[in-house]
Amino acid sequence: MRGDFSPDGITIEPGYQCFASLKRPTSRGHVWIESADPDAAPKFRFNYLSTDYDRATGVAAFRATQQIFRQSAWGGRITPELS
Repeated sequence: MRGDFSPDGITIEPGYQCFASLKRPTSRGHVWIESADPDAAPKFRFNYLSTDYDRATGVAAFRATQQIFRQSAWGGRITPELS
C-alpha cells in the first residue's frame, strides 16, 4: 500500500513493501539513567550498524532484496525505488 499525504487529504494506492532487518546483530547499544527521578526518561544509544559485520550483512540484505524484485515475475509491477 502506498499513501500520499497532502493538505487535501490522504490518497491510498495499492502497493507493496519489503523490509529486511538483522536478527542477530553484533552491534551493541546502551541504556542508562541520569537521574534518580523515577519520571525521568532513560537515555539510549542504539549503535545500529556500528560493526563491520552488521554493515556488510545489511548491504547484502539490501542487494538480495533488489535481486528478488528484478525477477521477471515482477514485470510490470515495479516502479522506481522510492527509498
